[in-house]
Amino acid sequence: MPNVVGKTEDEAKNTLTGKNLKVNVEYSEDSTKNNGEVLKQSIKSGENIDEGTEVTITVNKFAETKTVNVVIDLKTITNYKEETDNNSNVTNGSSTTTTQSKMVNIVLTAGDKELYSTSNVSKNNSSFKTTITYTGSNVPVTLTITDSNGGKWTRTTYADFTKDNATIKFDN
Repeated sequence: MPNVVGKTEDEAKNTLTGKNLKVNVEYSEDSTKNNGEVLKQSIKSGENIDEGTEVTITVNKFAETKTVNVVIDLKTITNYKEETDNNSNVTNGSSTTTTQSKMVNIVLTAGDKELYSTSNVSKNNSSFKTTITYTGSNVPVTLTITDSNGGKWTRTTYADFTKDNATIKFDN
């Protein structure tokens, strides 16, 4: 049995299949080793084995982090309606309209990890955009919106952080 520990996955597979052995690959994560490096093998190097024997190699594989685009419809989620006050202006007889903008705080989390937060965003924004970075597929991402009046809105959706240019939307 050859020693393949420390080789790349491809090098190890080629070495083992070249000796007519069946190769099974498992993955583990070790931050002290290089990504793609064989960490261990199921049969000790130097042992006599028959052709066709199955050998399992464990390869170091870091979870990849990807950035996901996030689009949030704050206006719909918070059910925001613009408030207007019509006041007569005595000096020129015209009417003025003032819009009171309501501001919110936004937090995006996955598990117990905060991925993004910001403050003072207008509820009138129907297309707030940001990005978040994480690892994994089918990851629950929770959006929490709060305002100074005690309002709180929470939404959860799932994100795939294994794909490039993925987008998640919070719109209801």
